Order: sequence, then C-alpha cells, then structure tokens
Amino acid sequence: MKINNELKRHIAISLGLSMPEITAELAAGDVDAWDSLGHFKLILCIEDNFKVKFRTEQIPELVTVGKIQDELDARGVFNGRNKD
Repeated sequence: MKINNELKRHIAISLGLSMPEITAELAAGDVDAWDSLGHFKLILCIEDNFKVKFRTEQIPELVTVGKIQDELDARGVFNGRNKD
C-alpha cells in the first residue's frame, strides 16, 4: 500500500519520525511517541489538516498508518493527490 506524502508528513511531525520511517505497517506499538496521548494528538492533527472528523468509536481502530490511509481514502480525502 502506498501512503500519501501529505499524510506521511503529518504523521512524521506528530510522532517525531522521519518520512522514510512511515510505512503502511507502522503501528502504535512500534513507536514510543505513539502512546494513548500520542494517538489522540495524531488523530487531532489528521482531523484538522485533512478537514475530517472521526467517530469516537472509530478512533481506537486507527492504530496503523495503513488503517488511517484506508479511512481517508474511503472518505475521498486524497482524490488524485500524490501518493508516494
């Protein structure tokens, strides 16, 4: 799965990672900064920058970059934007 560059950039900034470290398989348990507070901050960052709002019950499910990408794709957020 290819991850949108803009999404990678926001995840990298939120979690203090470099963009090459961001893969679809990257999960909350793989990064110290992606703890419960880090997850909350990441979700807020994504909601703010991509102008989406996740349902409360959906947020705990978004624990990999791939799942976040899939959800944004399903909402049509990228529609032709650059994917790496």
